[in-house]
Amino acid sequence: MELAERLPADKKAKIQMDVLNGLGCNSMHQEELGKAAAHLKRAISISTSAGVPEYDLRAQIAACNSTLGRVYMMLGDVEQALQHLRTGLSIRRHFGQDPRALAVACLNTSNACAATQRVPEAVKLLEEAFKVAFHNEYYDVACAAAAALS
Repeated sequence: MELAERLPADKKAKIQMDVLNGLGCNSMHQEELGKAAAHLKRAISISTSAGVPEYDLRAQIAACNSTLGRVYMMLGDVEQALQHLRTGLSIRRHFGQDPRALAVACLNTSNACAATQRVPEAVKLLEEAFKVAFHNEYYDVACAAAAALS
């Protein structure tokens, strides 16, 4: 993170957010969920305090919110999870980012919807995940969506 200090504000913020998202993912996979949440919240706070237009940080904001949503799911706070997952999904939809990331965001958000008894929304998200994944030949994601729909 110290190396990023010499970079222009937009590049610095992107690198810091990417590093913190990576640390959050690593902590999540090690089941250090409190630590993961702290890294991800810090990353999201950079997006609002860096003095850089959010548009320039949209990929990082989407990734950090999606990961934080997954952490909240693991913690059992489904409503918080749903809020962050929806934020990440909305950004990915609006800015046409990586179709695989969009399909996975649909799957993750669908899981949170299903956990909160929002079944019609969950089904629509699974259908969207399937369509996006199949169209872009991400058959592993398409199969996951199809299996969840069956």
